[in-house]
This record gives sequence, C-alpha cells and structure tokens, in this order.
Amino acid sequence: DVKGKKVNIINLHLSANTQEQEIQLKEVQEFIDNLGDETYIIAGDFNEPDISLNDTIDVAKELEQSNTLTFSLGIERIDYIFTSSDVEPIDYKVLIKKMSDHYPIIAK
Repeated sequence: DVKGKKVNIINLHLSANTQEQEIQLKEVQEFIDNLGDETYIIAGDFNEPDISLNDTIDVAKELEQSNTLTFSLGIERIDYIFTSSDVEPIDYKVLIKKMSDHYPIIAK
C-alpha cells in the first residue's frame, strides 16, 4: 500500500536456459496482464540482454541508462526494473559494488 494504493512487487530470477526463459516470460506477461489496472513493479535477474514486456516501462530505458552494465562478468545489462505505465520513474542507478556477480540496481 503506497498512499492508499495497492502496489504489486514482483521479484524474479529467470532461468539461463533460453527455452525455459520463454516459458517464464510468457507466465510473467500473463500475470501482469491479469493485474488489470493495478500498479506493479517487476525487478530481477532476467539472464538475457534484450528483454521487453508488453505495456510496461523499462526504467533504465526510460531514463536513458540502458547501456549500463549490471553483471560483473558480462558486457550487457541482464537485470531489469519494469513498472506499470502509471508509475513515473525519476531516477535509476547501478551501484558498481562487488556484492555478488550482479551489481545492485536502484530506482525511484
């Protein structure tokens, strides 16, 4: 509940296997489609550099930060934050800190 409004927070870690990812992405898309007009934030390790979900805002792209690496062993972004269209992203950062093989991502 944020200022009286329900917000769905979805955290995920998709498979590194492409075929499994396709199934998982389809399930995620169906889940958010079923939310209707409810607000949501999806964040996590998608294990793939070119992900998109229908009717969502990719926070990094929206704020022109999509070229920022999120994985210390890779050369592309594989961690994402997506929101429903009623959320207005105002800030996005990748913290270059060795906390795991992925760098933390933060958005407002």
